[in-house]
Amino acid sequence: MRRTTALLLAAIAIVAIVAWGFRPEAVAIGWHVRHGLHANGAGLRIRVPLLFTAIEGDQSLVLISPMGRFRARFVEKQGSVLFISTRRPDPPYENETTEQVWARLSQSLERQGARVTATRNITIAGRTARCIQYEAGGMIVGVDVWCLPEGGGRLIDYLGPRSRVQELYSILESAQTR
Repeated sequence: MRRTTALLLAAIAIVAIVAWGFRPEAVAIGWHVRHGLHANGAGLRIRVPLLFTAIEGDQSLVLISPMGRFRARFVEKQGSVLFISTRRPDPPYENETTEQVWARLSQSLERQGARVTATRNITIAGRTARCIQYEAGGMIVGVDVWCLPEGGGRLIDYLGPRSRVQELYSILESAQTR
């Protein structure tokens, strides 16, 4: 009887430690059990990586990968957020061209001390988009990547560690129009 009680208490302790240290990861896996491997929003169908959850909406889609205590301590220090919106900025910016949006965005980030560290053109749901990566400045911790399709449309922003930027591009390039 004592051995059974000890094993039961040990099992409870292990479950409690895992739940405490990996709660966001467990929530993400639960999201995938309920929703599958894709999310729909902002007119797109996007692949959601295993340790991400998604918030879906008609005009926006957000992918989030928070760090559990153990993963934050031993693997990565920073979570990731990918925000996609079909809404353009409110007036007076609603009639801006893509180049005007880039100029305004770049000026704002550079005033905060950020610098451009990479640019890249990718295809998102059949449309070419230009992405610019910013690092180190103001409120930016890690990397801030902004993508705008040529001719307007969706506004895409990623905040997270540099080590996950390639994953960001892979997610965006696998997107399909809904």
